[in-house]
Amino acid sequence: MFGTHSPVTRELTPNAFESLFELEASILAFEERYQAVAKPFEWKYTRDDLAAFLARLTAIPTGLKIPAREYVTELPNKTT
Repeated sequence: MFGTHSPVTRELTPNAFESLFELEASILAFEERYQAVAKPFEWKYTRDDLAAFLARLTAIPTGLKIPAREYVTELPNKTT
């Protein structure tokens, strides 16, 4: 079904499939497998969290040659 592709391949690359039909079949097969095992989850990252993060990003001066990580000390990672 997957030809030379592993079922756990996480990216599509140019010329990865012989035809659009093969690509479509692979995507639909993935969807079917995923729907069978997918479980709902609850977002813990709120709109207010996102707004605060974006406000910090927009406060970073532009044109600087230093890494952004020196300005952004907390990345939005509240999924655990």
